Amino acid sequence: MIPMVVIRLALLVQGSLAPTAYDDGRSCPAECDAHVVVHRSHNGTVLVRLPSSPAGQPAACATGARCLICFTTGPGDCVETVYRGGGPAPGRADFTPAFFRAACGEVRIPPTLRPICRSARRGVATLAQRRNCFVESQAAECRDGMAAARARKAADDPRYQDCRRIGEPAFNRAHASEHSLQRALGCAYEKFGTGRSRNGRATWRRLLDGACRPGTFAGRDGLDCCSNDLWAAALFGRECAGYFPARVLVPQGPEELASPG
Repeated sequence: MIPMVVIRLALLVQGSLAPTAYDDGRSCPAECDAHVVVHRSHNGTVLVRLPSSPAGQPAACATGARCLICFTTGPGDCVETVYRGGGPAPGRADFTPAFFRAACGEVRIPPTLRPICRSARRGVATLAQRRNCFVESQAAECRDGMAAARARKAADDPRYQDCRRIGEPAFNRAHASEHSLQRALGCAYEKFGTGRSRNGRATWRRLLDGACRPGTFAGRDGLDCCSNDLWAAALFGRECAGYFPARVLVPQGPEELASPG
């Protein structure tokens, strides 16, 4: 194990945090309000500190309290938001879509966030022109996909609730011979990861539909929950793109093309 003092010195030398977006459904603290989760090794460093503490003497943020998050040590490259505890691997700061929606609407946006905000705004504009399957689930482009998503969630909701009720170890013992049903990380994820990158080098445990809030569904790669929130869909990119397909133009018949009169 690397001593904490070594980790913190390394962070000070590295001096950067990469902002990412997340929504893991029921596991997302405080109903996924505007907040950040960061690896606990960052808390109390120049990058993640109590807003009232100077960079030279950083104090750790308390869970549920305001926290200053600095992406780099450059001027103006910090934001203040609610700290909701530990989360991703070191080097990243996971923010909710609600945070990005608010932060990208500010007059002064930290340099690190500016390209993310520009991309998200373009994504929202594009998605607004596409079919929203959360609203138009019976449209031709949505019908089959939404039926499959609802079926997955209907099957997995009871498993998630059962796992939470009896506890992960007991649930997994009850499904000892069914590895695909075993769960991890608060019952929200599969125990044996089936997520794979295209080159097969990266693997991960997929987020399961039962962990997503009512009316929301796991994305294509099991990384986040997808919803009717265009900001979230824009931030998550291909993860939720399938719920916003391009509109299919229906060919008009001769009588509809004919000029009136």
